[in-house]
Amino acid sequence: MKKLLILLTFVGIAASSNAQISDSYTTRKKLDSMIYSDVREKLVDLAFQHPEVAINEAQMAIAGNNLKRAKASWTNVFFAQFNLNEFTINGSPSAAFWPKYNFGINMPFDIFSRTSADIKNARENIDVATAMREDTYRKLKAEVLQRFEDYLFHRELYEMSTVVVDEAYTSFLSMQEKYKIGDVNDIDYSITFRQFNDAKMRQREKQRDMNVSKLDVERLIGVKLEDVLKDYQIQKK
Repeated sequence: MKKLLILLTFVGIAASSNAQISDSYTTRKKLDSMIYSDVREKLVDLAFQHPEVAINEAQMAIAGNNLKRAKASWTNVFFAQFNLNEFTINGSPSAAFWPKYNFGINMPFDIFSRTSADIKNARENIDVATAMREDTYRKLKAEVLQRFEDYLFHRELYEMSTVVVDEAYTSFLSMQEKYKIGDVNDIDYSITFRQFNDAKMRQREKQRDMNVSKLDVERLIGVKLEDVLKDYQIQKK
């Protein structure tokens, strides 16, 4: 009975310890999630300053100016003409002839239909420019978030490879000491040395992938990713 109570006590302590570890891990994951949520919002805001957005804004401004020009175009097609009758010039034998002057207004018959079509086309161009801008926003948002996820993925792989390298290096140092005193043969020593070199090579590949993914993010946001992460007190990896 006493042994059973002792066993139950150890089980309870272990369960309590695991629960505390689990709670701590859950809390940390929630905190990381909140921080990286803010980081993602910041990255999207920076991506929206991409030159492609400026081009879309300029296209919208041009479309708006064309609409204003189309609305006012009907005032530019009227043609007024005025001249004095040549027979009314002072001193002419026919100075008494009428009319004393000529005045006329020329207006194309299709002015209203043509102006209406120009206005319609200008408004459609505004709709097209607006749709292109919204499409650019959606594409930039999706791409910058995807590139950031790629960076986080490659960064985690690099961190894992660093742990493997450290362990391989420790094993190699131990094997090196044993080799010096003759406790291991050449084959075992060579295997350990090769494993250490392979681990370093894989680490270098993971580092390269991480750096490239970081450059992909920076290409979209226009600033160093480290500067963005620093604002949220995220350590540089």
